[in-house]
Amino acid sequence: MDADVIGWFKACESYLGFTAVENTKARVQRMNSLLSHILTFKDELIELESVAANKTLAESKAEFNVFLSHFKHAIKLLTDTQKSSIVFESKVLVAQDYTFPIGPVLLIVPYNFPLVVTAERLPYALASGCPVLLKGSEIAAGCLSLLADIIQNCPAVSCSFPVLFKNFGALETSALVNSDYIRMISFTGS
Repeated sequence: MDADVIGWFKACESYLGFTAVENTKARVQRMNSLLSHILTFKDELIELESVAANKTLAESKAEFNVFLSHFKHAIKLLTDTQKSSIVFESKVLVAQDYTFPIGPVLLIVPYNFPLVVTAERLPYALASGCPVLLKGSEIAAGCLSLLADIIQNCPAVSCSFPVLFKNFGALETSALVNSDYIRMISFTGS
């Protein structure tokens, strides 16, 4: 693994220590501040998504709105759960929402829907207090790289950097997937 990732894993320990004792009200405030900060970069994110994924600005704007709705939903879940767990069951899916940090999360995101796929996972990991290693496609790296920079530079999360963007190849990604540091993996693609 490269030095940035090893350093990031070390920083995760202090970040997890901070978020593990953070109360729900403080997390909600942090997430709301983060959402406001992301909104200041809305146009840049939409434009990068459009160029990288070869979409119209209207399509990218719609996908950004999906991104926002997931962020708001994560904040609502955090507010509603008050540090308890929600269990959702259906015939095809059993999932549990945790509102406490479980450790570093690896998100592997495809090129064609970088904002939407990231939105389905990132806000929930951050609301739970988990640091996220965001692995984007080599084809559409700009949008996710900017998003990671926005989150890292948000005053609300200045205690540490909860998101690291890397554009790894197959060997490095395989090493991460098999790493003992990663506590959860989310993969979308083929």
